[in-house]
Amino acid sequence: MTLKNTSSNSVCFKVKTTAPKQFCASPNTGLIIPGDSKQIKVMLQPFKRFPSDAGRHKFQIQSCVAPAEDIQDFKSMWKNVDRSKILYNILRTTFIENMNPTSGEESREIVDGIATNDVGILAGILDSLDVENIVLRQKLEDARRELVEVRKEIEDSRAARSQTRFECEICLQQFTDIAGRRAPKVLRCGHTICASCVNSLQQNNSVTCPFCRVVTSKLIEIYNNFIILGDSQ
Repeated sequence: MTLKNTSSNSVCFKVKTTAPKQFCASPNTGLIIPGDSKQIKVMLQPFKRFPSDAGRHKFQIQSCVAPAEDIQDFKSMWKNVDRSKILYNILRTTFIENMNPTSGEESREIVDGIATNDVGILAGILDSLDVENIVLRQKLEDARRELVEVRKEIEDSRAARSQTRFECEICLQQFTDIAGRRAPKVLRCGHTICASCVNSLQQNNSVTCPFCRVVTSKLIEIYNNFIILGDSQ
């Protein structure tokens, strides 16, 4: 990931993720002078099984004008920065299973084929062949169980992706109903954030969108996003 400062001011940045136990970004905070860029290494922690919720993870890039050229404590700086001055960018993760040098779609078809066809084939081998070698029979049993597990993980992954999860892209918390602190609120520009973040960003009865900088001049112009809520009120 490459971050480039195209402004005339030095900019501080911070990289956050919804899955800190699975991803590591280095460096995850720093300073970029005007016209310069910073290379961010994003690493995936080792795992034995393909994560079923892989497609739901996100990275959030926060940036603001640097309060000083020489910052020693970025943690303290981000704690005290005015939230209305922070810009947010969201990056969504995409996992591609690459079993061989083929496209991601072909790899998915290979996995699906194994899960749906080879389980039955191996079961037939175990039933029809007179396997005299006990070690070989045990290996075939282990392979059959592993393929069953792979099929279950694929089905769980598809089920997880089919359930849309709506969340505030500032605090990354899931939206609640209109009575909760995380109720989805639509700004004048059309972006939706939660009620708690609206309260944090509002100044003098107005809110500046952290994504496009359009100002909603009156809080009365902010209304509930009933499409996200699935409510017919």
